[in-house]
Amino acid sequence: MKKIVMLTAVLGLFLCGGFGVSAATVEELYTEQLQASGGEELIGALPDETQALLRDLGIDTLDPDAFSEMDTETVWDSLTELMVAAFRTPLTTAGTVLAIVLLHAWINGLRHTLREEETSAVFGTVCALAACGSVILPLTACITAVREAMTATGVFMTSFTPVYAGVLFSSGRAAAALSFQSVTLAAAQMMTWLSGQVVVPLMTVSLALGVTGSVTPQINLSSAGKLFGKAAVWLLTLGMMLFSGLLSLQNLTARAADNLGTRAIKFSISSFVPVVGSSLSEAFSTIRGCLHLLHSTLGAFSVAATALIVLPPLLQCIGWNILLSVCHMAADMFELRALGDVLDAARRTVRCLIGALAAAGSFLIIAVTVVSTAATGG
Repeated sequence: MKKIVMLTAVLGLFLCGGFGVSAATVEELYTEQLQASGGEELIGALPDETQALLRDLGIDTLDPDAFSEMDTETVWDSLTELMVAAFRTPLTTAGTVLAIVLLHAWINGLRHTLREEETSAVFGTVCALAACGSVILPLTACITAVREAMTATGVFMTSFTPVYAGVLFSSGRAAAALSFQSVTLAAAQMMTWLSGQVVVPLMTVSLALGVTGSVTPQINLSSAGKLFGKAAVWLLTLGMMLFSGLLSLQNLTARAADNLGTRAIKFSISSFVPVVGSSLSEAFSTIRGCLHLLHSTLGAFSVAATALIVLPPLLQCIGWNILLSVCHMAADMFELRALGDVLDAARRTVRCLIGALAAAGSFLIIAVTVVSTAATGG
């Protein structure tokens, strides 16, 4: 009951301040609310590459029409450019690795003509090391890109959460705003810490163990490499599942409390304010409707921004996975075990990176979807 009274007082003050602009157009009211919320500054919190991608899609402001009028052809062209850029380095590396595979297969086919078959084994180790040199450096750059994308996602979540929570609170959803801000900020801090202190080190150790085990058959380190890689993904996935579940549970009760408070405000305005009570109630509904439009636009912007932060390194990882699978298939065809183990270790690392990116990029999208879905009943 105290929460409803407090919410009534806060929204009553907001209504009195907004009643003077109730005669303005919806566009003007939306612009005023956007400026007051600080949402216009969110674009500046994104990396430069993400801002350029948003401009290519026609999203340079938080205008609702920018999202509803997006051209499918423009989106496809932008996606094609991203894919070409992401596949360039993996494709070049795959060509080099395939050349090493063919050379190794040719020498391996001549082992019966050699007086010492150990020469073929030595050459196999040399080819495996050559493949390591061709794959490790560009793959390390890919790991760095994944870490930067995860960190950028956490930074954007930290900037976005107070703005979105403030809009939720102003629209009469105080309980939802409180739960969203506390849970999302905690998840952003966890993601930033995991990306720098856990995920990248574990991925690097996993890759190093896999590659070392492939060129030293006396020591089987592949299982240890798999363990480190899976541990990184599982830690991030479990953390995101925990926060998503907590946010969903909190919104189940927050929705009922917020709806009750909003109904109490409407009833109080229309019943206890003489003469202009019904007009004030309609003005309140108009302002709240604009705020709903604002938080829906902010939600759509957060989904687009998060996707564009994660998409470039994700496409690069997908390219690496496809081309490393092709090279691994070629090595298996010629029964080149050492070379195949190197490629398999690199492929496992890339797949773990894809899982980490998917977990990191999906949390904010899930959180905004949960809150927006709960708002439909208000």
